[in-house]
Parts: sequence; structure tokens; C-alpha cells
Amino acid sequence: MSSRDLFTTWASLVACLCEQLDPAPPCFCGMFVGAAAMPPDSCLCGGTGDRCGTAWVGLASAYPSSAFPTPDVTTRGSCTAPLAWRFNVGVVRCQPGPGMSGKPPGEAAYALAAQRAADDLEAAYRTIECCFPGKPSNVLLGQWQPLGNPDGLCAGGSWPVAVWSVV
Repeated sequence: MSSRDLFTTWASLVACLCEQLDPAPPCFCGMFVGAAAMPPDSCLCGGTGDRCGTAWVGLASAYPSSAFPTPDVTTRGSCTAPLAWRFNVGVVRCQPGPGMSGKPPGEAAYALAAQRAADDLEAAYRTIECCFPGKPSNVLLGQWQPLGNPDGLCAGGSWPVAVWSVV
């Protein structure tokens, strides 16, 4: 039984995500370390239009697992079991907001934002498919989680995915 290492798996997911978002990646696409659901200041990286936003792969948790995706709970098993990692593969973008006059954006602006959000959700899904082809028993995809900041001007979501280190 061979194993993959954490950093290589993480970096592969990032490379796949950035590739899947091309030709309109947000201004930041990379690794995120931390407990937050999404990187802070995700929509303040300096991009405009479609480039405004953040795409990331963050490590959410790690645990020993002899029978993926179940965590080992015994001391004996947990010391020798292969590891499983749970990542969040996410994308958030700037959303339409009031103009300088305070007037809300029109329906077309909201429709474009919804289309971009749907495209990003599908790109994040393809990321997981392309990184682990033919390995369905070593990957467990969770449910898409909508994310956004309180003012509503930065929104998107992330896919939680568990990956077993056994290849």
C-alpha cells in the first residue's frame, strides 16, 4: 500500500482549481491556511470585474483512517492508520452592489453574478474530478456550502472533500 503526502495532494488540488477557473480566474488562486470558512478580505485582492475574488484550497481537518472515510477512534489503530484529509475547495467573487448614487444594480447584473457563481461551483467540482481520476473509493465529496461576507458584496461557496492518503 503506497501513500500520497499532504502537501503534494494540496498543491495538486490548487493547480487543478486554478486551471479549471481559466480563462477568468479571480485575482488570487492558491492555498489557504486557517480555520475560517473563507480567506479574510477575499474580495479585496485588487481584481476588477471577473477577476475580483478569491479561489482557494484550505485544509479543514486531518484524521487517521484504516477504513476510509471513517476516522479511527482507538489508540492502537490511530497510531498506525493511514491519514485522511478534509479540504475545502472554494471560490468567492465580488457581487453587484449599489452604485455611488445608492441605486441597486439591475436584474442583468444579478443574473451575470448568478451565472458566474454557477460556473465557479462547476469548476470546483471538476477540480476534484480531475485531481483524482479513477479513485472514487479514496475521495468523498461533501455538499456545496454557500459562503459570503455579511455585506453580501463577496459571495460564492466551497466543496468539502475528504481524501485518503492511500493510493
